[in-house]
Amino acid sequence: WYQRRVREAVVSTQSTGGHVLIDPSATVSPTAILGPNVTIGANTVIKDGVRIKHSIVLDGCLIKPHACVPYTVIGGNSKVGSWARIEGIPEIVDPNKPLAHVTNPRRLMMR
Repeated sequence: WYQRRVREAVVSTQSTGGHVLIDPSATVSPTAILGPNVTIGANTVIKDGVRIKHSIVLDGCLIKPHACVPYTVIGGNSKVGSWARIEGIPEIVDPNKPLAHVTNPRRLMMR
């Protein structure tokens, strides 16, 4: 049952070249661009012109028109405003780079 449901929810997006997992109860605008590597949770609404890549949007979220969500996790029941940009860090912070923000340098050195 689970594998069948996941197969039904996986959408291959030709415009972005990656996989997108969309819960069947989610509503996604046809003008939204999702992927690669995106998961959309249950009862989530994605409005017109939204761009999401390398991200997870948990259950019950509302992503308003033209928002941009790269490299992040949007918590459950969250709202992202129109034209907002919510961006995570796609790589580990290098403490040797100028302007790098490191909260605990010992943790980075252990990796």
